[in-house]
Amino acid sequence: MADTRKTVLITGAGVGGIGGSLAKEFHLKGYRVFATARDLTTVQELADKYSIETLHLDVTSTDSVQAAAKEISQRTGGKLDVLVNNAGLGVVTPATDLLIDTVVKSMFEVNVFGVMRMVQEFSGQLIAAEGTILTRVSKIVTGGIKTNIARHGTTLRQGSIYMPILDFFHKRVKDSQDGAMDRDVYARSVVAQVMKPDWRKPAWFWKGNKASIVWFIRTFLWSTAFDFRMMRVFGLFKLKRIVAAEKSKKD
Repeated sequence: MADTRKTVLITGAGVGGIGGSLAKEFHLKGYRVFATARDLTTVQELADKYSIETLHLDVTSTDSVQAAAKEISQRTGGKLDVLVNNAGLGVVTPATDLLIDTVVKSMFEVNVFGVMRMVQEFSGQLIAAEGTILTRVSKIVTGGIKTNIARHGTTLRQGSIYMPILDFFHKRVKDSQDGAMDRDVYARSVVAQVMKPDWRKPAWFWKGNKASIVWFIRTFLWSTAFDFRMMRVFGLFKLKRIVAAEKSKKD
């Protein structure tokens, strides 16, 4: 008997992150879920507990994306209702300290080119199903969510111009987890938006801790107000005073 459930593919669906929670929520809402990850051990719990279908998929590899697209097409008859480009690489490092040839290139491979590969390879299946890329495009602006994203410690490189405000930097590394929204609560909100009829789906969806604050500032205040808040929160005014004081001593 043919499976008539709506289908959704989620990249970066490892348990402990937003993708894993989205996979569970879509499953609970009756979707046929394809949870993908570069490391299949991170999605094994979804298969064991919820019988969710899991696949290996590395968004940085065209061959891997094409293989996944072929496999999904064979399983679904060539249609995909929802594509969630969730896989992402976050880097909390000042731009002046970034390692361009390694860290920055890796980030672009996942966050930019990875999304482009997915859309390119799955667009035919989405069009066939008149589906959504999460082909009405919905953009989710995510605030602080309780995930594993802050588990990897980092610090400033030796000689960084930001070393005088190292305490602010360390706070920034884990800032997204302070007062963060539970990832399952977030997933329920996102899936609820996806399930709305097209005329009710927002083009932009803001969810997560402090997301509404950012939306308000960017919508109703001057862009300088947003810049002012960021500079104050992350210690740039303090750095400015320190630099000015050191310059004054030299003079």
